[in-house]
Amino acid sequence: MIAIIKQIVKDRTSIIIGAAAGLFFLVMYHISIDYLHLTGRAQFSFNVLAGGWDLALRQRAPYLWESLAILNFHRIQFFISPLNLLLGLLLAILILFNIAAAVFSYRYKRSCNLKIRQSLSGVLPALLTGFACCAPAFLIALSPILPAFFTIYFIQLQRFLIPASFILMVTGLYRNLHKLAVQFPDPESLPG
Repeated sequence: MIAIIKQIVKDRTSIIIGAAAGLFFLVMYHISIDYLHLTGRAQFSFNVLAGGWDLALRQRAPYLWESLAILNFHRIQFFISPLNLLLGLLLAILILFNIAAAVFSYRYKRSCNLKIRQSLSGVLPALLTGFACCAPAFLIALSPILPAFFTIYFIQLQRFLIPASFILMVTGLYRNLHKLAVQFPDPESLPG
């Protein structure tokens, strides 16, 4: 399976598409937890908040920690929280490899006999994790047309979405890599 991973990493198209998906997720994740904003003023500043590491370890909600600093760069305001950044990066890396493996599988689907929907099985829950922290902004916007019980139910499920995302993405990636390894015991025989 290591040889298949090396082939996927060598496949430039798969890695570029996977990296774009991972970066998009990371940005959307920080927007959805309200740690990335567009501001009206173009400025540069870096402010460390009082409280230090005690503040960074304090949870605001499940899987959401307080920020240590605020970075303003041009019109972007970013609240820096090491634990939120680490969680977002781990999910983004899993998305990168899931998407890269899916693209790689799709590119060789005729010879591998794989279906792309199997490769993407873990990606959708991961994309929902960013929208699951605190009071999801998209549910607040949709609240007039959604029944109240749906919004409350979804908010109560938020603590399960991130662990479910990890499990589904790792399982999906392992399954896809295993299928590729079975199809190509010698990865050097892959076409192109």
